[in-house]
Amino acid sequence: MISGVLNGACGPGRTALVWCGFLAMFIAFSGILVVLLAMQMPDCTEKITSATHVVGEVPLAYRSSSALPSTLMHPAPSGILEARNKTMHSVLESKKAAQASTDLNLSSASIPVSVTENGGVKNCYVKPFRCENVPSHNWRKRKQNYFQSSQDCDWAQALDQCFSDRELNWNVLSQRKYFLMGNSVTRHYAFALRDLLRGVGRKSISRQREKQTCNGVHGTASCGFDFATRTGHRTSIQFFWKNYIGTTTSHDDQVRDVCKNQARTERCLSSVFRGANKQDVLLVGSIPVNTTYFQAMRGNSLRGFHESGPEWLESQLHMNGHEIIRMLLSAFPGTIIWHSFPFLNNAKNQRTPSTIAFGDVNRCFEYGNSVLKCLTEDYDRVSFVNLQPLQARRIAEYQDFIHHSGGLSNDIVRGMVSILQG
Repeated sequence: MISGVLNGACGPGRTALVWCGFLAMFIAFSGILVVLLAMQMPDCTEKITSATHVVGEVPLAYRSSSALPSTLMHPAPSGILEARNKTMHSVLESKKAAQASTDLNLSSASIPVSVTENGGVKNCYVKPFRCENVPSHNWRKRKQNYFQSSQDCDWAQALDQCFSDRELNWNVLSQRKYFLMGNSVTRHYAFALRDLLRGVGRKSISRQREKQTCNGVHGTASCGFDFATRTGHRTSIQFFWKNYIGTTTSHDDQVRDVCKNQARTERCLSSVFRGANKQDVLLVGSIPVNTTYFQAMRGNSLRGFHESGPEWLESQLHMNGHEIIRMLLSAFPGTIIWHSFPFLNNAKNQRTPSTIAFGDVNRCFEYGNSVLKCLTEDYDRVSFVNLQPLQARRIAEYQDFIHHSGGLSNDIVRGMVSILQG
C-alpha cells in the first residue's frame, strides 16, 4: 500500500520528487508516533503479577508469628492463585530455556533468597516449622473423645514412646470400618491391619504381591478387603492410592490416583468415603502440598526422591494446610490419623545422584511433618502420628529405600490403633 502511494506521488519531474520526499518523511513520523503511544498503554499482565504478592503467599518457614502462619490460616483466593501461577509458569519456562540443568527452577517472586542459600530447596535445607501453640485443657478434653490421653505419651513426637503391653480391645476395633489413603507404605499398613484384626500374627507378604492384589478394585493401585475378625465380627478395609494431596487434582499421577483427573479433590473424597460412619477410622499417609502450585511448577512425583522431594517441599512452603484438613473432615465423618512420611534408608538408595552428593533425603520431609504436627492440634478428631523414630531405630528391617512390610509394619499399625479411644 505504501509503495503504491509513493509511486502515485513520485511521478516524473523535480517538483514531484520534492513532494515524494515530504510524503516519505510523514509516513515514517506516523509510524514512530504509533509505537510511542503503544508503549504508554497500561500493561494488564504487570498488574496481575503485582497482585500476587499477598499475605497468603508468604512461605511458612519465614514467618515469626507465634500463631499459625497466614498461608495455613487464609489460603490465597483461587483467582489470585491462578494469576500467580500463570506468572510463575512463564518465569519457570524462561529459566528452563536459559539453564540446561535438572535442578529446580525456582521463581524468585515466590521463594525468598534465604531459602535458596547453601542449596536451599534444591537440597531441602529448610528448617522444620516450630509450632508454638499451647493446647488448652478444654482442647485436651475434647480430643479424648476420639483418642487416648496423650499426657504421658506424645505420639505426635514419637509413636515408639507409646507402646505398651496392654491388650487392645479387639471387640471394639472389629466393629469399625477402616479406610487408608496414601502411597505404597500406607498400603503395607492396610495388609498389616487386616492380619492384626484377623489375629493371624506377624504375617508378611511381598510388595509385589501387594501390588498385584491392589490392582483393579478401586483403580490401578487401590484395593479393599471384607473379612471376619478374630472376634467374629465382619469388617472391611479399603485402601486408596493418593501419593500426595491438595484441594485440586494430582496432575502427574492420574493413572494410580483414586481421584484421577477430577478437578476438585473434596468432591472425589466425599464419594470415596460415602460408606463411612462416625465410628470408622481413616489412616492417611499422603503428602500434603499446594497442588495448584505443584502443577504450575510442573512438579513430578514419579521421579526419584532427590528430585521429587525438593519439589514437594517447595509446594509445601505455600501449603493451604487448614483447607486440606477441613476438606478431609468434611469428606470423612470418623476419626482421622495422619502418619508421618516414612523414614528413608539412605544406605539403600539406588537412585542417582548418590546420597553422598545430595545429602540426607529425609530432610525433604521434615518440614511437612512439622507442619502437620502443628496443624492437627487445632482439630478434635484428627491427630498426627510420627513414625520416624521407630522406623529409624528398626531400619535394618527395611526391604529397600522406603518399604518395610512385615513385623515393623505390624507394630506400627498396632501402635496407631492403640491411640484410638474405646
